[in-house]
Amino acid sequence: MLDQIERALYAEDPKFASAVRSTDPQVHYRRRIWKAAIGSALGLFVVLAGVIVNTMPISVVISVAGFLLMVTCCAWGLTSWKRMNGVADTAPRRRGRRPKAARAKGGFMERIEERWRRRHGEL
Repeated sequence: MLDQIERALYAEDPKFASAVRSTDPQVHYRRRIWKAAIGSALGLFVVLAGVIVNTMPISVVISVAGFLLMVTCCAWGLTSWKRMNGVADTAPRRRGRRPKAARAKGGFMERIEERWRRRHGEL
C-alpha cells in the first residue's frame, strides 16, 4: 500500500517526491553545525573588534554582543551535534526530591538507625 502511495506521489509531483526522498536529517544537522561554527568565528571577530575600538562604552557593548553571539552559536552547534549523533535521544535523568510517601516513611533518626543496621548486618 505504501508503494502505491509512493508511486502516485511520483506520478503527481516528481520534483517534490525526489526532494522529500533525498532529505537526510544528518545533512540538516551538519549544515547547522557549519553555520554555528561560522557564527562563533564571527562572534570572536566582533569581540576582537570591541577590544580594538577604544571608546569605552561602545567597546564594552560590542564585546558583550560578540561574546553572546559566540556562546549562542556554540550552544546551537553543540545541540545539533548531539542530535546528529543520537546523544540527545536518551531520556534525561530525573532529579529532585523523593515522593512524599518515601519521605514520610520515617524520621531522621529511624533512617540513620536502619542504615546502621544494614551496614553492620544486624537486619
